[in-house]
Formats: sequence, structure tokens, C-alpha cells
Amino acid sequence: LFFTNDKENPHFFESLSKDYSPPAPIEKLDVFNNKGFRVFSAMEQGSSHPFHFHDAAWLGQVSGSRLWYFLPPDTPKVKPKVNGCEYLYGRVPLPSGATACVQEA
Repeated sequence: LFFTNDKENPHFFESLSKDYSPPAPIEKLDVFNNKGFRVFSAMEQGSSHPFHFHDAAWLGQVSGSRLWYFLPPDTPKVKPKVNGCEYLYGRVPLPSGATACVQEA
């Protein structure tokens, strides 16, 4: 897992911006007007983030597939933290109300 943001690693994002820019409608979001922050995350197959919450976000994907699980907004924090692949393989039951979708690049 490689995870960084533009506040902790501005040089990485400067380097990235030489070869990449977000789609025009996305550039109008607060994050690109110094009202938020940008995050870069790269993971290998079989890794995941546990359930978590954040405000609205735009998430781009370069290659592969990503499985997303969503919970209703009023769901209490999910404990313990579980690798999402455990839900996929049926080793751990999904929390009540969870739904899923697959994002393809």
C-alpha cells in the first residue's frame, strides 16, 4: 500500500501533475481550490481499506477493478476493522444494510 496526500508530500503531487490532470469538471471542486486536500493511494490485489467515512470525494482509477462497499449514512462505526476481501470471500458477514458495486478502469 502506498498512501500519501498533497499536504504531506507536495513534491510527489507536483511530479504527478506533469503527466496527469483531472477531468475539467473535477478541477472545479473545492479540493483544487485549496479548500481540501488530494490523496494518492496505490494498492496491490487483495489489499483494502476498512470501512471509513469522509466527505464527498472524487476517486479516479487508472487500471483494474475495485470493489466498493457502502453503508447507510446512519450506520454506527464498524468494529473491528476488516479487510474488504474477507467480505468478498464470505469469511466475515457484511454489516447490515451494506451494498456493493464494482468500479472498472
